[in-house]
Amino acid sequence: MSAQLQAPIFIAANQLHRESVQTLTLRTTAAFSAAPSRLLYALTIPEYIETWLTPPDVDEVRCAGNPMNGEALSIEMHQYGRATVSVLAEYKTISAQDLNIRWYFKSQRRIHVSHLRIAIRKERADAVLRIQHLGFIHSDDLCWHQELWRLSLTKMRMLIR
Repeated sequence: MSAQLQAPIFIAANQLHRESVQTLTLRTTAAFSAAPSRLLYALTIPEYIETWLTPPDVDEVRCAGNPMNGEALSIEMHQYGRATVSVLAEYKTISAQDLNIRWYFKSQRRIHVSHLRIAIRKERADAVLRIQHLGFIHSDDLCWHQELWRLSLTKMRMLIR
């Protein structure tokens, strides 16, 4: 049995109709009465991240990896003794003033990739964090991350003075 096509199958790029997906972005700012270098340490050292990262509905946070040496940061979030959420934070760039992170998020419901940009600026006597977390497709993921950053920045302010 053989088949022969009458015309080759080629589809020009302009013939493809891509469904455009609207992504959601989270933005927040927090001021700290601390040196900017202390904030950089808090954002890049796993042991420090474990102390301030406060996700909703999580009992324990475990971090491994060394972003300052080019390693991705693995973050496991546990509830009732089992991992419920995991994040692989791939630090694309790290400087004294800016962090650019690819954020691979995995929960029981879904997996998605977003981007996290953190700016550390000195304003008067304070160090200011400007967080921009981009690329959310689902509003419930955006809401979960809003709560993550709200809780985490509150705890970070108490720890870093």
